[in-house]
Amino acid sequence: MYTMSIRYENKLQKLLQSWPEGIVATTKWFASKGISRSLVEKYKASGWIASVDSGAYYKPQDTIEWFGALHALQTQFNLPIHVGGKSALELQGHGHFVTLGRPTVDLLKAPKAHIPKWFSRHEWPEEVKIFQSGLFPKDVGLEALMIQNISVRGSSRERATLELLHLAPTLYDFEEVRIIIESLGTLRPEVLTELLQKCSSEKVKRLLLYFGDVQAHTWRKHIDETKIKMSSSLLKIVNKGGHYNAKYNLFLPREYVIKNAQDIQF
Repeated sequence: MYTMSIRYENKLQKLLQSWPEGIVATTKWFASKGISRSLVEKYKASGWIASVDSGAYYKPQDTIEWFGALHALQTQFNLPIHVGGKSALELQGHGHFVTLGRPTVDLLKAPKAHIPKWFSRHEWPEEVKIFQSGLFPKDVGLEALMIQNISVRGSSRERATLELLHLAPTLYDFEEVRIIIESLGTLRPEVLTELLQKCSSEKVKRLLLYFGDVQAHTWRKHIDETKIKMSSSLLKIVNKGGHYNAKYNLFLPREYVIKNAQDIQF
């Protein structure tokens, strides 16, 4: 009995030492460490670990944040979900609007990815929004972002910019998007070219090139348009209250028109 108790404590000690600070641990992670579900429940009953929700746990002395849980989804389940759009830009120093009220976090997932209920229904301090997106093939334009010593996959500045355009006006206000892109003068044209080649949205491709033109960004003249497939058909970003841009054959929201607007409007 005494020997079993020592083994139990040694196993628990090793578990706690191998458990990174601030990371949610799932039953899948425990199983990889040789810890059964019944033993997990014993640790919980003893107060050594606490439950986020069914199937997900944390160390009671830790403060669990959304990024510690996202790390678990990405590394323990290999789920195609990442920090994207405006949130990815903010994490890389491109926040331009003061958030009133509850902060938001924008996550994008692949169309068929199933997010565990313990993550989606948990009440995080921030409003965590999950959007389905098939804008790019898996992992294109993603990189490691550090948040309080925890690494998560997120969009590069270039991919985040294109996601910003993709989610407007559903998630982001047109004028906010315009102002954010205006500040992104150091985007990498070779990365933008690759992303535009693989981007599934006609709207995103044309709007990025349009903004590059009217805001006279340096990266715009270095984008190789010959490598980007674009349709010649008319594209309406809005159905009412827009201006026509002849170069890209699209109707833009009035908020997007910065200068040299055509007279055609509706």
